[in-house]
Amino acid sequence: MASGHDSRKSFIRATIQVARKFDSDRVDLDWEYPQTQTDMNNFGLLLAEWRVAVNEEAMFTCKPRLLLSAATYYNPEVMFDNVHRMYLVESINKSLDWINAMCYDYHGSWDVTATGTLAALYDTNSNVITSYGLQSWIKAKIQQEKLVMGLTLYGRTWRLTDPSSRGIGAPAVGLGPGNVEQCFIQKCKTSIPKIKPWWCLMSQPYLIILLQEPLGLDMTVLD
Repeated sequence: MASGHDSRKSFIRATIQVARKFDSDRVDLDWEYPQTQTDMNNFGLLLAEWRVAVNEEAMFTCKPRLLLSAATYYNPEVMFDNVHRMYLVESINKSLDWINAMCYDYHGSWDVTATGTLAALYDTNSNVITSYGLQSWIKAKIQQEKLVMGLTLYGRTWRLTDPSSRGIGAPAVGLGPGNVEQCFIQKCKTSIPKIKPWWCLMSQPYLIILLQEPLGLDMTVLD
């Protein structure tokens, strides 16, 4: 869609129509994730054309301008899949009202050999953490008032190899129970009577649940 002018125009027109139809005051774009730097460049073109379109629509209809936002990677540099690409921060600053940096899903079903943090704030052994990602956006010169830290309301589970080894990074043999690998805290509280919470130095709470098979549950909790 983003690679051609006509397809971008059709997409933009559709988003405005849907937003107005349902009396929304904003449109949020969630592209996970642009796969190449060319995709990133096209993403920037899409944002610029989107901004022009919503400005023109507001002037023509005399309605308040629609707000524009986008969900992004936690870091302005996307480096997985062995392909380096970077968001065009200048385009984001000019075209969006804010971004929701997805500061979560750092570990999950794509690596079931060990438990991991879903949304660690700090970790001295890794840069796949929220503090590093947000600081990277700031160093890339995003307007700080447009930078929003995305949070989670779910956790992920692993089946532990050894119930006596139960911390972050503990060996695991696969995914634990849960709905599409996500175990919501209320469900766990009602179905499992004994849950012991733990805190680690990464500012990430996690839980240990001992069943017939040992289970490690990473849980992001909002206070």
